Amino acid sequence: MDTRYLDIFHVGPPEEKVQALYRPLLPYLEGCRLVLDVGCGRGTVLQMLAERGISAIGCDSEPEMVAECRRRGLDCTETDALEFLRQTARPVDGICCGHVIEHLPTSVAMELIALCYERLEPGGTLVIVTPNPADLKVITHYFWTDLTHVRPYPGVLLEEMLQHVGFSIHASHDAIVDSLQSKTGIKKLVGSIVKWIAHRIVGIDVILRGDTVVVGKKPRGPSLDGAVAPTAR
Repeated sequence: MDTRYLDIFHVGPPEEKVQALYRPLLPYLEGCRLVLDVGCGRGTVLQMLAERGISAIGCDSEPEMVAECRRRGLDCTETDALEFLRQTARPVDGICCGHVIEHLPTSVAMELIALCYERLEPGGTLVIVTPNPADLKVITHYFWTDLTHVRPYPGVLLEEMLQHVGFSIHASHDAIVDSLQSKTGIKKLVGSIVKWIAHRIVGIDVILRGDTVVVGKKPRGPSLDGAVAPTAR
């Protein structure tokens, strides 16, 4: 039985939520001549890049997503991300990889990162966005509502994975949505107390839901620490 399309969030979150997540991250790609959006979905990030005057191309393995991108006049190829990275000859100096890596086992995730390193021009930027496993709601519920999710990737692990192939870490943080902002009075007070206790004692955020963001830079010249990107196979 094919279970790929049984996840309840298969169509993705509303457009405005995707825009709210990626709008603060687009400055990382400012100045790029060509950005590749890996797993571009219905093209929200491609559209946002175009509106900022940044040329962008995308790839996605789902035909309906590619069709939607093309309906919007966006440059999108229907293919697997790894195959696209292996085969494309177009030079890129920016890659956005949003909500893709959690669908991959570790060996394939490492191959994806290595291929991104190889495909990027010197000085290029890789932006990875993935569900935040330090959030209790994410790790106990939201992450597992998608049958195609394989495993979470904490920020500290992603940093090590990027550095292993030669990237330097330009930024690493959470893209937080604070659900307390919509609450008032006693609910906000109680929520703040629960949030503080959980964070101080358990080390996990109960109230906050967000994503992990790690940004890597490919050196312009030989790496100072001698790191060499492995050949992706």
